[in-house]
Amino acid sequence: MGGSPRGEDPEAGPPGGGADGDDGEVEVGAGDGDGHPLGRALRNRYVRIGLIAVAVAGSAGVALDVGQISLGGGRKADSPATDGPAPVPAPTPAPAPPTTHEFVTAGWCATYANTECWAPIKGANPQCEGVEMQNECMVEALNDFGQVSMGYMASRIFDPFPPADDQASRETTCSDGPMCPSGGRTNIWSTPGKCPVTAPKKYITLGGDGLGTCGEALEAEVLTGLVNAQDANGVDLDLEGCMECINTWQGTATNAKSAGLAVQITPFGSAADDGVLIPWLLNNPDKWDTVALMLYGASMVGNGWEVCCCSPTEAPTAAAPCGKTYSHIKKWLDSGVPKHKILLGVTVVGLERYMVDFFADIVYTHKLGGMSYWKASSAPAMNLMPSYGASPAPECPPAGQVCAA
Repeated sequence: MGGSPRGEDPEAGPPGGGADGDDGEVEVGAGDGDGHPLGRALRNRYVRIGLIAVAVAGSAGVALDVGQISLGGGRKADSPATDGPAPVPAPTPAPAPPTTHEFVTAGWCATYANTECWAPIKGANPQCEGVEMQNECMVEALNDFGQVSMGYMASRIFDPFPPADDQASRETTCSDGPMCPSGGRTNIWSTPGKCPVTAPKKYITLGGDGLGTCGEALEAEVLTGLVNAQDANGVDLDLEGCMECINTWQGTATNAKSAGLAVQITPFGSAADDGVLIPWLLNNPDKWDTVALMLYGASMVGNGWEVCCCSPTEAPTAAAPCGKTYSHIKKWLDSGVPKHKILLGVTVVGLERYMVDFFADIVYTHKLGGMSYWKASSAPAMNLMPSYGASPAPECPPAGQVCAA
């Protein structure tokens, strides 16, 4: 440090000295121009101005250019090193790294079958035939998902568990979380434990069709307890059952965020028209993280839902969409809700490959958050998992339903 940029002696003048051979230094005084003392004194001289030495060209004028001193008519001489530390130039900002959009494939699982059909009889095994296989949250196929929402999803529950021989079940409440037996599927009568879900992001599903009735919003302490019991990240509010009422789900979302929990809102896709949900999402971006649209009823088709081919020969694509279900999706795309926070929800019931490809194409084209599956554990074996960025087949499959006129 402190040396000349080219290894020159910082005390030496320009090579060869001045034009007249005079290597003397000149004090800078007042005046400029050819007729003034400063102009005459500086021409063809090696000049010291303070601590900065510059070479002066033979010119009549004197010009000062801040940062690089220029004396004379237009030629800027290189500034030799100073006696003190060299000025540090402002760093050039590094180019921003390219942003990559990540898509998530999410799913919902239910533990409902563990108690839905139990009717304990003294001295007898109360479980229904095959009930040990019906806890979806214990199926290894969920390992294919990047996000899983776990819910109890039963209308009744044994509390405490396991039940005594003469214990009656009670109605499920909104604060009943998922319940997986610690003994695994081979010992469902063991005490409750953590569900063996390995997804990077896990939610506790609250609400659901026919599950509980609306009441007060769940408090932060209750929500934190449910989440911690499963090592989850947050809550998934299914806006049905006990989460159907506006004050309940909005208050629960607010309380969850106050506790530092992630919040997913799960409404029907048709809720874009209710005049409540979208304005709330837009006005409260700090109270939710994602919104997963249920774009189905009991099946992918029926009850107002229609994922279909645009003609007998044309499958739907993001570039050429069609169908009643897409009309609901379009409202969300145009709503102003951040697209990267929107997940398109499907059920494996009635789901066909071309429907998956259509939804995945919409997700990829519009950079949505991803897709979410009801009865998720069945999707991998049915070859119904999405491939974001793959071009969907343009032809309508032989079994594809054509959109109603």
